[in-house]
Amino acid sequence: MEKIFISHSSIDENIAKSIVSFLKEGMGIDKNSIFCSSVSGVNIKLGVNFNDYILSQLTDEKAVVIALITNSYFNSKFCLYEMGAAWGLCRTIIPVLFGDMKYGDLQDFIKHTQAIQADDKAGVNQLADHIRNTSVFKNDTFDQNTYEEKRDVFLSTAKNYKLEEAPKNKIEGNIPNYKYKAVVFDFDGTVLHGDNFKYSWKEVWAHLNYEDSKRIDLVKKHQKENESYSCQDWCNDCAKYFIDRNFNKKHVSEILKERNLTLAPGFETVVKLLKNFGFKIAIISGGISTFYEESVPDNIQQLIDEVYINEFEYEHDGRLKNIVAYQKSGNDTTGKVFALNDFCKKYNIKPKDVVFVGEGTNDIDVAEQAGLAFVFPSGGSSSSPYKNLSYVHQLNDDDLTSLLSEVLVL
Repeated sequence: MEKIFISHSSIDENIAKSIVSFLKEGMGIDKNSIFCSSVSGVNIKLGVNFNDYILSQLTDEKAVVIALITNSYFNSKFCLYEMGAAWGLCRTIIPVLFGDMKYGDLQDFIKHTQAIQADDKAGVNQLADHIRNTSVFKNDTFDQNTYEEKRDVFLSTAKNYKLEEAPKNKIEGNIPNYKYKAVVFDFDGTVLHGDNFKYSWKEVWAHLNYEDSKRIDLVKKHQKENESYSCQDWCNDCAKYFIDRNFNKKHVSEILKERNLTLAPGFETVVKLLKNFGFKIAIISGGISTFYEESVPDNIQQLIDEVYINEFEYEHDGRLKNIVAYQKSGNDTTGKVFALNDFCKKYNIKPKDVVFVGEGTNDIDVAEQAGLAFVFPSGGSSSSPYKNLSYVHQLNDDDLTSLLSEVLVL
C-alpha cells in the first residue's frame, strides 16, 4: 500500500493542514493513506515514540514524501531526519516551495530534486497528476469541480504564507552538526543473529565435528598467555585444525543456512540512513570475515567505512589457506580498543564522538571508550557482563532502527 507522507516543520502547521485538506477533500484521498504529524486523524497516536513512528511510516509503506519547504524546514532537525530517511530509503520526494524559497534554495538530500512552487497553479496540478498515478488515488471518489475549488483554497493559503512565521536565517551548509560522528558495531551476536548463536568460530568448530573442548583449550591459552601466544598464533593453530578437516568457504553458507543466521532487524536501514546523515560506520569484531561477507549484502558493505575482523583466506577452489588476525598483539578485548583508536585516527574523530553497539564480554572495554554505548539485543543488558555498567545503555526494542533516535542528536 502506498502512502503520502507530509514532511514539514511544526511551525508550518497551517500549510500542512491546507495540503492535507486538498488531498482529502479535493482529490478524495482516504485519510488512512496520509500521514501528517500536525493534523488530527492522520498523525501520531498517543504513547508512540515520535522518531520511531515516523521511520516506520517511511519503512513499512511505499511512501510518497511531500516536503513543505520553508525557512523553518531547514532549521528543524526532525525535518532533516525525515528528509534523510526518505532519501536513504529511495522514496519519491516532492519538494513544495513556500514563501521566498526557490529551487536554488534546496539543500542536502533534495538539492537536485524536481520541485514545484506552492502558489503556482500549474505546479499544483502537476503534483496532483503524480498522485493520480499512485494506488492511493481512487477515480470514483474524484470530482473535478471539488478538486478545482480545494486547489484554489490551497493556492490562496500558499500565496498568503507569512514569512515572519519562519526564522529569518536559513541554515548554511549541508549535513547537520550531530553530537556523534560515527557508529561502530560488533558483529557476532549483535549484527548477526540466530538462536543460541554467539560466536562464528564456535559454529565452524561444531560444523567440522570437533569436540568443543579443543576450541575452549585454545581460547583459554590465548587469554592466559596472550603476550607469548598472540591472537595470530591462536589463528594459526585454529587454521591447522580447520584445514585438517578440509574447511571450505562454502561451509560458511551451509552454517548460515543450517543455523538460520540472519542480520539483525533494521541493520540495513540503519546503515543506509547513517551514511546519508554523514556518519562514519565501522565493524569491529573478533569474528570471521567470511560470515560478514556472506551475510551482509554487497550494497551495504560498500557503505561501511572500515571492517576490523579476522580474515579467512582461501585457495582458488575455496579451501582454507590461512587466517590473518585483525590485531597482532593483546587479546580480543584490547584488540577492539586498538581498532577503535585506529578507526578514529584514520577519520580524525575522537572515541567520544563514537556510538558503540555490542553485546559480549570482549566489548566492555571498547564500550567504555566510546561516547555512547548500547547493548544489543536488548535482553543482554539484564545479564552479565552489562547489568552493573552505568555507561552501557539499552535500546528500546530488538529492531536496530530504534538506534537512530539515540544517535541523531544535535
